Amino acid sequence: MCGIVAYFGGTGNSLTRLLTGMSAIIYRAPDSTGVGLFGDEQEPIRARKAIGSVAGLSGTLLDSAAYASQARKLLELWEPAAGDPADDLKRQQRILEFEAFPPELYRCYLDGEKQPPVIDNLLSRNPDNFQLLLPGTPGRAAPLPVFPIRSVAELRHAVREMALEYDLSPVVVQTLIRKALEKTLATYAGLLRPGLSIPDIITAFDRMYETAFMEQQIISAPPADEQFAVQNPGIWQALWHALKEVSVPVPDDYDRDGVRGVFRILDAALMCRLPLRSEHHAAIQEMLEFLWPEARHIPNTDWRTLYWAEKGTSVYGRAAAAVYEYLQQKEVFPAWGDDNRLPVISLCPGRTDPLCLDFLLQPVLGQGRWALQSPVSIKNAHPFFDAHRHRTIVLNGQFSGEVEAEARDFLSHTVD
Repeated sequence: MCGIVAYFGGTGNSLTRLLTGMSAIIYRAPDSTGVGLFGDEQEPIRARKAIGSVAGLSGTLLDSAAYASQARKLLELWEPAAGDPADDLKRQQRILEFEAFPPELYRCYLDGEKQPPVIDNLLSRNPDNFQLLLPGTPGRAAPLPVFPIRSVAELRHAVREMALEYDLSPVVVQTLIRKALEKTLATYAGLLRPGLSIPDIITAFDRMYETAFMEQQIISAPPADEQFAVQNPGIWQALWHALKEVSVPVPDDYDRDGVRGVFRILDAALMCRLPLRSEHHAAIQEMLEFLWPEARHIPNTDWRTLYWAEKGTSVYGRAAAAVYEYLQQKEVFPAWGDDNRLPVISLCPGRTDPLCLDFLLQPVLGQGRWALQSPVSIKNAHPFFDAHRHRTIVLNGQFSGEVEAEARDFLSHTVD
């Protein structure tokens, strides 16, 4: 049977929660997997697919990120040094100065006196970790952590930190380490001892990792598989020799920085609709100039250009605040009606609130497929798109005339 997994909730990163759900049904042995989510104006609906289980999908996401940031890619093309924390801090400062934010608002973040917010706290209603995001707040400039695997203790630490701090399932963590191990092994494949091969070492790693996960411990000795050990002399020494050279980075898709998290929410809530709803452009430009009157006197101050600059440097600035305020006034507040929370939230335009962010969160949809009626291929993996890539759908079970008619009706219906 196929397995459909959807997540629509208040976690800081819906993608990691979806992958955890898909990891839980890996016992179904899907022959292909896929995930679909709302993107931005460049790719309104995104789908990433792979042959095999969620482990294969995790590998695909390393090559084709679900939360691809074209703004960041442009920055890296223009300035190859992009990614250096010191340079990133300078870029953030330039954006904040251009948008005329008072230095006392952001200097504490740029000087390291205060840590940027994390998305989970911006969504939390718990008074112990509750945070609000004010316009003029920079996100984390430092790169995501890289975990070395030089010992059993460091392997255990990497697995634990990626699970607890980044909400990654053991299956996803295993894929990240395996991919880093494969990359390391490829650099000295010709130096392996006779009788050893890269597939042998990868197999040894998988056996060690899975045994460790099942037994709640990380081991450095072979599992209880004497035949495998005898047939592969020196395999464990070769594995740990390679692991000592491995560094496992946390991919950008799993970032929990608060500013980047809010941009993802805004992208999915509004930016992905821009290609079909051009009237939003003028309305958001008006909102920007209302919240920041000085923009009217700065030539060619277009909210979209500012938004891309802010997203590329991870700054919650004037344009992002204008998009957030626009969504509040046009979609959140009308849905709430005469709710008594509105006056409190409205006191600081552009300031985030967990209730509003929760309202704007978008679903993520995935499926593990077990092929019955068509070949196993990326093309046949779910989700499916309509002809214009305006809708996406996953199906469970076999096609029938009725199911096919319903799917065709959904995918061909005109998008508002």
